[in-house]
Amino acid sequence: MEYEFENIESLIRSAIEPAKKSNGSFEERFAQVRNAVAVERDRIKKSFIHKVWALQCSQQRTHYVQYHQYRLIGLIDELFRISQPEEKKPRCDSRISSEAYFLYDQLEDILNLMQHELCEYFNLDTKIPESLKARTLKGISDNYAALQGLFADRDNALIDICRDHINKLLEKEVRITYRKIRYMEILIELVGDLLRKNQDTCFPEGEIQALFFSINFNSSEYFRYYVDLIQKKLAEMGSGSEKLEQLAFYLKTINQVNVIPDVAFDSGYKTLRTQLTEWILEETQFLERRRDLASSSQVAENDFAKKDFKLEFDMSVSQFAFFIKAFIETGVIQNKNISELIRFFARFVKTKRSENISYESFRIKYYNTEGSTKDAVKSTLHTAIGFINSN
Repeated sequence: MEYEFENIESLIRSAIEPAKKSNGSFEERFAQVRNAVAVERDRIKKSFIHKVWALQCSQQRTHYVQYHQYRLIGLIDELFRISQPEEKKPRCDSRISSEAYFLYDQLEDILNLMQHELCEYFNLDTKIPESLKARTLKGISDNYAALQGLFADRDNALIDICRDHINKLLEKEVRITYRKIRYMEILIELVGDLLRKNQDTCFPEGEIQALFFSINFNSSEYFRYYVDLIQKKLAEMGSGSEKLEQLAFYLKTINQVNVIPDVAFDSGYKTLRTQLTEWILEETQFLERRRDLASSSQVAENDFAKKDFKLEFDMSVSQFAFFIKAFIETGVIQNKNISELIRFFARFVKTKRSENISYESFRIKYYNTEGSTKDAVKSTLHTAIGFINSN
């Protein structure tokens, strides 16, 4: 693969290596180097994007951009280490250190261009340069220090989770990516705005929960925190019906929160909404099965026989729910009472995975449909249409 930054890297290395060995003509040599590097930087900024778009496919562009991204970050890190002050450093080395600031600043300018102009190919999940890390962490640390006063009198598990994650980020040994930096900046800014707005009032727990959902704060600690909240609420309720109703309310609330796209605490894991939706549906199914078992023990033998026959569909519950919804919404099924229809189908239908469909589970899946469910139902209908066309 062609390396577009070979000239600028060669200029930098040829200047630094001899400078370590000799003090002669240092200022003159580096004046020439600074000028040559600046000219080469400008050339790269004009030509690099054109070369990327000249490549034939997206995969080639991604490889090309990220290859240069990794090489550039490596060189910036090398220059950053040279630039760091050390005790008893020789006079020549001290002058090289000061020049290294200029050199890695020129390279960062190229890297910034790549990040903003070629963002679809730039890898946000790789480590940031050490120079950028030092500056960014200082900015985050300063902003966080300003929040400490707002945190001080707030004894709350939600704030503790937020504070712990910020403290972990500020540890020097932590590997920090572009995506993680951006996320923590958003988190500190939005939480700070919310706490300042409510500085003289009670802790705005509900608002911070909504905020965490909107920025997809999908850490395992926050997921556990929210599940504990739900479980405490359910423990206060007596009947299974009340618990099922409460779970349906939580599911509705979670699905109605507006989420900022392409933002996540952990981009490699399920979204917070998905994690909690799956947990609530599992809990709902457990409560429904327990209720059905309790009810079945009270059913008389002759009455049970009347309910034994069911229509069997080669679908999941979610697919069957959307299948029925399609016929209701298009007027094929004329009954207007949706609740009674759901109750009827839950009683007299079974699917390939569920012998018994609960009313509550059917109702939740009727009103919450995923894209994969729609695709599966489309495939079933296309198969039926194919049969009609051939007979």
